Amino acid sequence: MRKNNYPYYEHPEIKTLRELLDFCAETHGEKTAFMYTKRKEIKTVSFIQFRADVEALAAYLLEQGFRNAHIAVIGENSYEWILTHFAVTCGGNV
Repeated sequence: MRKNNYPYYEHPEIKTLRELLDFCAETHGEKTAFMYTKRKEIKTVSFIQFRADVEALAAYLLEQGFRNAHIAVIGENSYEWILTHFAVTCGGNV
């Protein structure tokens, strides 16, 4: 990745969600990416776990025949929503 020079700090140029996903997993690793409650229990997901979840769901969608498909992601803000959004786009769908 090419680096941009801004007056405050250097950072890699990220053009796709896949690049963002990989950069965050490699840079932040086991740090917490998401915290949410489910059935009154606080859940945490690391950047590495998020990438693994995205890759697993994207692979499942491909196995089900979703390739270059237009997929609507409808629902309330949740971990599952952002996971699905990333899996759809990183898996080659729209």
